[in-house]
Amino acid sequence: MRTVLIVLALLLVSSVAPAADPRDSDRATLTGLGSLLVLVKADDAARQKGVDADAIAAEITSSLRAAGLTVHESVAEARAKSERDFAIVVADVVLADEAADLSGRLVYSVDLEVKQMSTLARDPERRSLAVTWQVSTVGVGSIAALRSAIATMTATFVDQYRAANAAGG
Repeated sequence: MRTVLIVLALLLVSSVAPAADPRDSDRATLTGLGSLLVLVKADDAARQKGVDADAIAAEITSSLRAAGLTVHESVAEARAKSERDFAIVVADVVLADEAADLSGRLVYSVDLEVKQMSTLARDPERRSLAVTWQVSTVGVGSIAALRSAIATMTATFVDQYRAANAAGG
C-alpha cells in the first residue's frame, strides 16, 4: 500500500522541470569557478534498467563545454591543470526500488549538485567538500525522459553560472 501511495504521488510530479531555481545565495557560490569535473552516480536499480552513467556524464560534459566552461576528464587532470580548486558537478540518479517499472516507465529521482572545497570559519585549516549549489527533480517516464530532465537541470546550472559570472553579477 505504501509503495502504491509513493508511486501515485510521483505520478503527479513533472518529469522534466527541476523542482525550483536555486536561491541567489546558492548562485553566488558559482562566481569565479575556474573549472569543473563531472561525476554521475546511478544506483543498482538504475543500471539494471539501462541507465548509462557514462553516457549521461558525456552529455553533461558536452553541454557544459558547449556553454564555454572548462571540464576535466578526470580527477588527476583536474588537479594537474587547475590553477585553483575545481568544482565537482555530481548527478545522482536513483530509481524507486519496488516500483522501478510501470508499463515500461521508470520512477526516478535526480539531484544535480555542485561540490566545492570549503573551509570552516572557526578553523580555516579544516577543508571539506560541500554542496554549494543544487537542483533536484523526481519523475516518471522513460530513460529518454530521465535524460531530458538531466539536460534541463544542466541548462539551469549553465544559466545560473552565467548569471553569477556576468559583468557586475
